Order: sequence, then structure tokens, then C-alpha cells
Amino acid sequence: MQFSDFGTPTGDQVYHLYAPFGPQNWTPARANASSGWGFYEPSFKFIKFMIDRDETVRLETSVLFTDKGIDSLRTVGVTDIPGFVSNTTRSGDMINDFARGVFSSGKHYLPSNQLTTGRNDYGAGKNMIVIRYSEILLMYAEALTRGASGLGMTADEAVNLVRERGDMQPISNVTTQQVLDEKFAELALEWGIRYYDMIRLNNYSELSYNGRTFTAADEYLPYPQAQVDALPLEATPVNRDTPMNAVLSQLNN
Repeated sequence: MQFSDFGTPTGDQVYHLYAPFGPQNWTPARANASSGWGFYEPSFKFIKFMIDRDETVRLETSVLFTDKGIDSLRTVGVTDIPGFVSNTTRSGDMINDFARGVFSSGKHYLPSNQLTTGRNDYGAGKNMIVIRYSEILLMYAEALTRGASGLGMTADEAVNLVRERGDMQPISNVTTQQVLDEKFAELALEWGIRYYDMIRLNNYSELSYNGRTFTAADEYLPYPQAQVDALPLEATPVNRDTPMNAVLSQLNN
């Protein structure tokens, strides 16, 4: 989504808020550029996955590294850290150690020297990602690997268009798992795409790591009890643990 506050006749919104995604502490190449809040952190699991795949372009553009984060990679079994992994971006912004985490999202990063004059907030003026062509290609490829018919291109061609952009070698006889891996590499940190892929596939083991345990019961948030109590039900009362299909069934009856 293209976003700019210049030349607009109405409205008081000057930019999308990217501060939650940015590093809490940095030394920007452009003076007075604000730091972020440090809330949105790539996982060690993702970074290790990318290094194991010999990713370069997509790893560098997906993750902002701190010195502490680079050192911490060795504690999770990453012994061969690529030379391009650094706490200083190509644009000269230095990502310093900060309290909330050891990495930040590169997908929500705008180099400070690209900020518009007079706009100092983190990422101010960066376009907002809604959906990308690479996601369309990978959804199409997955459908083909699951038996769908398509005339646009083959699954191999669709996946390799995405891989080519990421400076990865082409692959052939693409499988569903390879498509899902490609989505992980290409779309990480973009609004939970991987999370919902794992949910729809009931692949809870992928969401259980670093002390986390994810089960089917965690797919949905519980209903607020006040709202459950307000339902116009005359049949058996429901509580916050009642599945949605059971609630709808009672309403329909």
C-alpha cells in the first residue's frame, strides 16, 4: 500500500506506525531518526532455518541483528555464521543491543537515510505490506502440488520465480513441503502467514519450541464470559470453553 501524507487535501494521518517493529536502540545514519519499541522479534528458529538453507538476500532483508544476537546464535547450534550478518545495515544504521530482544524485523525497516525531511519517526513513510505477488505465486504452487489444475505456469516455475528474486538456485519436481518452506523463507514476519499455515495444517509441533507448547486448544481465543452470558440461548448454557460450532448449532436450533 503506497503511503504518503504529501499532497493530500484532507486527513491528519501522516504515516503508518512502524515503531513497535523497530529496534529499541540504534545509532541511525541520519541524525534524529527515532528508534522503535523492540516488540516484534524474529525467532532463533527462523534464523537458523535460513542459515541452514544458505539464504543470503532474504535473511539480510528479514532480520536486523545486534551484536548480542549474533553471539547468541552460537548457543542454539549455529556455528557457521555468514559473513554478511552484522549489526550494521548496508545503509549505515547500527542496531545496538537493547533490553527487549536480540533481533528486530527487517521487513518493517526503512533505512534512516530514506526518511523524508521533517519525518523522524521509525519507518515513517514506508509502504505498508498488504499482500505480495510472491505470496500469490506460492499459494498457486501449493494448490498445484495438492492436485489442482492451473494453466498459468507449473509449480516449479512459480516457486522458482520467487527463489530467483531471493538469489536462490532453481529447484525441480516441487513438493508441498518445499512450497511451505519457501513461504517460510519468503514471507516471514509478514502478519502471521506462517502461523496460519501451520494452523490450517494442524502442524502444532512447528509452533511448539523454545519452551512453548501449542495445541489445538490454542487456535482460538476464549470467548469473553460476559458475551457468552448475553447469547439468547434457551438450550444448554455455554461457557467460554464451548467450541464455536456448538454455539452456532444452539443458536440455529
